Amino acid sequence: MSGIARTVAIDPPAYARQSIASVPPLFWRGAPRLAGVMVAIAVARLPELVPLIGKLRPGFIGTAVVALVLLMRSNAATWRLLWQPTTTRVLVAFVAWATLLIPFALWPGLAFQTVRNLVPLLAMYVAIVTCRPTWSNLDRIQRGCVIALTAFTIVSLVQGQQIAGRLRPLGETYDPNDMAAVMAVATMLALGSAARAGPVRRVVMYGAALVLVGGILATASRGGTLALAVGGVVLTAAQPGIRRIVYGVALMVGAIVAWQAGGSVFRERVRTMTALDEDYNLHDRMGRIEVWKRSMEHFADRPLIGVGAGNFEVAEGKWLAARGERGKWSAAHNAYIQALTDLGIVGGLLFLWLIGGTALRAARLWNSRLARAAPTSYRPELLAALCSFCVAAIYLSLAYSGVLLCLIAFITFADNVRQAESA
Repeated sequence: MSGIARTVAIDPPAYARQSIASVPPLFWRGAPRLAGVMVAIAVARLPELVPLIGKLRPGFIGTAVVALVLLMRSNAATWRLLWQPTTTRVLVAFVAWATLLIPFALWPGLAFQTVRNLVPLLAMYVAIVTCRPTWSNLDRIQRGCVIALTAFTIVSLVQGQQIAGRLRPLGETYDPNDMAAVMAVATMLALGSAARAGPVRRVVMYGAALVLVGGILATASRGGTLALAVGGVVLTAAQPGIRRIVYGVALMVGAIVAWQAGGSVFRERVRTMTALDEDYNLHDRMGRIEVWKRSMEHFADRPLIGVGAGNFEVAEGKWLAARGERGKWSAAHNAYIQALTDLGIVGGLLFLWLIGGTALRAARLWNSRLARAAPTSYRPELLAALCSFCVAAIYLSLAYSGVLLCLIAFITFADNVRQAESA
């Protein structure tokens, strides 16, 4: 821990000067490396691929290290700088509300476990936001995130299982749909990093993007494919001048190549997106539409306190039991419905506030005018990645996911750098 002693002081951004006065915050120089490790643990979930490392509880150890660094090498100005962004306060309120509702959950033990799993994600957020606010640090952590998720994808492609023509990663990391959503987000981050990198890193990032897209095709996930497409369109729309045409052509060519390389299962599942009358999600009792309809019943029963964090499946089981039926205890398959049903109206609104506020910050770095006026501030991939997540969240239960908190941390950190730079 001797490296912890290496700290740097930096003038705070304009929005924090009033509260911090003349005392500059301190930043540990090793923070970007610590942040990268937390991303590898919480988002890429690499320890779960290596059982021996997983037994060491790296999430708990990483959280303890983040807390130790903050306590030993941060001053009051650093804490205020961390607390100043609205995103931090809304995020803390969201987790605090989920914690307060644990005793009232349908299954308190499961609610406790869900909230406990959020602790390493909060530590990851803190580790990222408390890095020294420079674009180089953001690039470093972003590349680390891409590399970690690319490594996860490679291991999954090599050692994962093929079930009904769809890739399932090792262990209990992600199911195919969740994996595809995370890969779609990572692809946007990889493409953004490649556009700013030198020759060698550019090749690495473009190669990573190809591997990540290959992982999405292997999962044959419709939601992941749609998330990738929407993110690609948002990224393309942000490009200035001729680059927008180049990106648009690349996007169309990539779609054609993906269609040919995706395999029969992938093509068949994508075709069903245009034949909704045949989709089980619209007609089956366990399809997404029926589950979403039932979620309104669960919400109406407990509109303020919800059913408890992570308890949507339990609410489904209770609904079946009340009718003397047996069947699948379905997940929410929608992050927005999941947050609303699990945590009631307060939790649902906090979740929307969290995403909406983050999107507004990302939009400030998306405008193509920045490409010439302030190229270092031009980060269109952040909004593209968030849009990819928001699309995937329509189909998947991602309200407590590591990739969401990682994106929020990246965008909050980028906004801090933008304000520091403008000051």
